[in-house]
Amino acid sequence: MCYSENRAAMTGMGWMRCGDEIAYFMNQFPNGVKKPTLKKGSAASAATPDALLGSYYTLTFRLTCTHSDDTVYIAQCYPYTYTMAQRVTTRLLAEKGSSVIRREALCQSYGGNACDLLTVTDFSATSAEITARKVVVISARVHPGETNASWMMQGVLEAVTADSADSRLLRRTVWST
Repeated sequence: MCYSENRAAMTGMGWMRCGDEIAYFMNQFPNGVKKPTLKKGSAASAATPDALLGSYYTLTFRLTCTHSDDTVYIAQCYPYTYTMAQRVTTRLLAEKGSSVIRREALCQSYGGNACDLLTVTDFSATSAEITARKVVVISARVHPGETNASWMMQGVLEAVTADSADSRLLRRTVWST
């Protein structure tokens, strides 16, 4: 993924897939992490000690920048910001109401951002009915670089809060084991 400030200013196109001649391969440098022990007498057990160490990997690609005096950003996945997550949550709360989704503060990040706990269920049921339901916990974006988890979580939230027969049934279901 890349974002060219000049291209965005000229065409309005933001992040897009880029690069070619992409290769990912094991290189010659051992990383010092031991591989699992092999069975005695196997052909691999007779290998040199370095062969029993894991290896580092190399990612290579070619990127052509088409604008001079440009700032270009490169990312592994489409970015997903904290602000984007807050907007999605705020929109879902406004659209679906407190009978479908509720937000409470779970904790704060080291950066001072609120970590939300979202509960999705059919809140129009009695307390006893809600308490009898099984709980499914879905966690995403545990580490800062895991933007793909935020995109996945947005899709999950859109699906479970949807106004469809399947989503309503899911929110009302008491699963038995």
